[in-house]
Amino acid sequence: MEYKMVLITEGNMYRMESHNRPDFEDMRKLVGGYVTQTMGTFEGKEVWILVDEDGSDKDLPINHMASSCAYQVLVGDALILVNFELE
Repeated sequence: MEYKMVLITEGNMYRMESHNRPDFEDMRKLVGGYVTQTMGTFEGKEVWILVDEDGSDKDLPINHMASSCAYQVLVGDALILVNFELE
């Protein structure tokens, strides 16, 4: 299985692929804090979206691209997980 991740920052999108499952700690570092997850849609697929759970308290900016995927307001960097089952 190929794991696909998309990091959405303020105005940028970075695509990453790996044959090995990324470590949760590495994913947490990409988001920048304690992680909370939500579901969304990306490129026609249901996906998990990880964001900093303290993003609002940190006054992080709204992430418009990630918010449109999640159908709710998300702040800060967001990591979209394609082809993942969260454990």
